[in-house]
Amino acid sequence: MNINFKGVGEKLRVVPFYFNTMKIKKSTHDFSILSRYGLNIVLFILVFILPITSAIAQESYESYYNKGNDYASKGQWDAAIQNYSKAIELNPKDAETYNNRGNAYAEMGQLRLAINDFTKVIELNPKYADAYSNRGITYIDTGQLDLAIKDLDKAIELNPTVAAYYNNRGNACRKKGQLDAAIQNYDKAIGINPTYAEAFTNRGQIFTDKEQFEAALKDFNKAIELNPKDTAAFYNRGNIYKNKREFDLAIQDYTKAIDLNPKDNNSYNNRGNTYLDKGQFELAIQDFNKALELNPRYATAYINRGIAYYEKGEFDLAIQDYNKAMVLNPKDAYTYNNRGNAYRKKGKLELAIQDFTNAIKINPKFAPAHNNRGNAYSDKGQLDLAIRDFTNAIELNPKDAYDYYYNRGVAYGKKGQLEIALKDFTKAIEINPRISYSYYGRGITYQKLGELEKADQDLKKAKEIDSK
Repeated sequence: MNINFKGVGEKLRVVPFYFNTMKIKKSTHDFSILSRYGLNIVLFILVFILPITSAIAQESYESYYNKGNDYASKGQWDAAIQNYSKAIELNPKDAETYNNRGNAYAEMGQLRLAINDFTKVIELNPKYADAYSNRGITYIDTGQLDLAIKDLDKAIELNPTVAAYYNNRGNACRKKGQLDAAIQNYDKAIGINPTYAEAFTNRGQIFTDKEQFEAALKDFNKAIELNPKDTAAFYNRGNIYKNKREFDLAIQDYTKAIDLNPKDNNSYNNRGNTYLDKGQFELAIQDFNKALELNPRYATAYINRGIAYYEKGEFDLAIQDYNKAMVLNPKDAYTYNNRGNAYRKKGKLELAIQDFTNAIKINPKFAPAHNNRGNAYSDKGQLDLAIRDFTNAIELNPKDAYDYYYNRGVAYGKKGQLEIALKDFTKAIEINPRISYSYYGRGITYQKLGELEKADQDLKKAKEIDSK
């Protein structure tokens, strides 16, 4: 029995995750004269009769502030900022106006302006804990994590009973890779407020990072129980189900996340990934199309749509998508790796080798690119170069190297070094005994060595796996 050996390529997809922050926003201002200024001021006004222009200015300040809050509640951030700025012109000493304008700037992505406003709040009122928290969140957004933690420490020092401060500090710790510290902060937030859905969602994400998937699932379930409209909890639970290969449950959760937030490109992307896992390529492409409609600069969706086209055998369309992804992110090793696979399928081996080499230059520890370049060298008959690349891939990722051992076994078989090939196929089977092609490879090698009984056992095993 003759079998044409083909190396196994790898294609990688990126699955983004959510985690939540909480910004403390003062959405209302009590502008009754009695409550804002006190009875003595009222008496002062009555006795000394401030000029009418002062009363008009005060009324205008209040009006601008309240208009700013109204626009902010509707998500009309430009209008909110304009009105807060007018209020500040009329009353430059009011800390809350700066705080709210800072939040509006942050929502607009104008993070430096937001930080400036929160800093002004702190100058005006050094004990304003919310301002420290809000500036800390903004530092998280700018990647200044040490400054973020310092601000959140101060917020907690000023008011240790606010659960959101611990939640936000947990987010900063997670960004720094301090996962245990993040969990401690989320635990504290939940201890203060056991109905704090966001803290459960965020802690669940940490458990996901630590690959403690059952604990993560428990937290996402609790978050959804507490807040059935928590988009992030459904999204992240979908990621857990996808990891567990419970694809229908994952699709249900991504669909729910989309229903709650139809403009969430990440949920479309990940649902598309799940359809890819199920082999439903047209549905996958529809989701990636929608993700790109929502965000035309979403490089990940181009990569993943390229994979869907690749799986359909539409290699030119795959290459087009990889090209678009490269324009958006020219330093992404995954994209070069995947375009290399498409070029290899088209028989353009030199272009494939160039792409795999570029992927390795970007990330020298990227085992799949070493493996796939080895496949291309093997196709060209450059077996020593192929074996070198497969060996590098094995050394970089020995625990999940069954494809790499299989491919190296193929190369040794082509060189006629059958005993070494046999060892590689056996190693591939030891790592993953559920893959049929390793048994086929070893079976054919046993045939060539004249060990027909062992060959027959392996070939039967391969057919048994394929029939399931």
